[in-house]
Amino acid sequence: MNKKPIIAFLYDFDKTLCTTDMQDYTFIPSLGYTPGEFWSIANSFGFENRMDGLLAYMYTMIEECRKKGIRLDRDYLVSCGHAIELFPGVQDWFSRINAFGETLGVEIEHYVLSSGLREIIEGSGVSHEFKEIYACEFFYNEEGLASWPKLDVNFTNKTQFVYRINKGILDVAKDKELNASMPDDSKRIPFTNMIYIGDGLSDVPCMKMMRAYGGQAVAVYQDSNRAGVEDLLAKGRVDFIFPADYRDGTLFDETMKNIVRKIAIADALAEDVDYSDVDMVILPGGIPGTPNLAENKTVTDTCVSFARAGKKVAAICAAPSVLAQYGLLAGRRATCYPGFEDRCTGAQMVDADVVTDGQITTGRALGAAIPFALELVRLLTDEQTAARTAEEIVYRV
Repeated sequence: MNKKPIIAFLYDFDKTLCTTDMQDYTFIPSLGYTPGEFWSIANSFGFENRMDGLLAYMYTMIEECRKKGIRLDRDYLVSCGHAIELFPGVQDWFSRINAFGETLGVEIEHYVLSSGLREIIEGSGVSHEFKEIYACEFFYNEEGLASWPKLDVNFTNKTQFVYRINKGILDVAKDKELNASMPDDSKRIPFTNMIYIGDGLSDVPCMKMMRAYGGQAVAVYQDSNRAGVEDLLAKGRVDFIFPADYRDGTLFDETMKNIVRKIAIADALAEDVDYSDVDMVILPGGIPGTPNLAENKTVTDTCVSFARAGKKVAAICAAPSVLAQYGLLAGRRATCYPGFEDRCTGAQMVDADVVTDGQITTGRALGAAIPFALELVRLLTDEQTAARTAEEIVYRV
């Protein structure tokens, strides 16, 4: 029996799953400071001592608690997580998307990659949803007091944890195993099966990694950081941006389901896929791909059933000849790769990059890939969306 494909959601925490920095809810007020005052002390200490900013704030936490007579132990920090305010829908988001994945035959896992504190996250009420939490963490001495940073997850070294998830080497003490060579087909979760969700510049290294290796980068925003998140999208650092609302039926929720659906289909054998909610079938062409498509019963049955049902079918390069073989181009205008015209029996061949006739769309060749794709965008959405997409990719006719 084949193992289920695994999809990993990777989250920042502060301002991604909750409304502000996790220390701001309880810990900082307990010291008698405003968040601005505390972070000014920590940042100044780090700057003056040329110190990693996260190590500086952890040191400041220890020192300020010592000065104020607060026992900084694990239980206290966990209790500081009880006041965390999660964004709408977060509480049941995990069970909902997990259940959706189950309907598609995929397993979904959740991970935190945060510069906040693991102990506070453990008190948030959702820590049980995560397979692993990678966040800053204290080492506790024999008296149970925080005495040294056990783990520092700064903005740049977050990426090492993406590699850990990719390889399935989750124990942070196993550096040698992490750095050992591993064949791609032995890696537990491919980068293409990962979705990283963050909220700002601190997430850019992981976001860039997702985009470089075929994963998805998503940013969520509140009114206070909307401009910064829109800038991430404008600069190509993320694939999607959404209001920080995880409730069922929101644009965020529906888009994440679509991504999960796409990954599930990509990881499945063609004959195992349920095509009932698929909007369009697209044949990519190429050699020997085109002959292989023509000989595949699932491809044949799906294209024919889509055409008979009035659903959209598209093919580019040599693949329109496959549609002709199925009788789907009879009496229709079409285009194809030069030299394959005689295999497009029954079609009225047109000298054009892209041709749509009814619900059948054909494209000429690789050089027509962009206009072909934009035509599919138009057919699946509308003229305005296709025009905006062309503008965003700086496509000129």
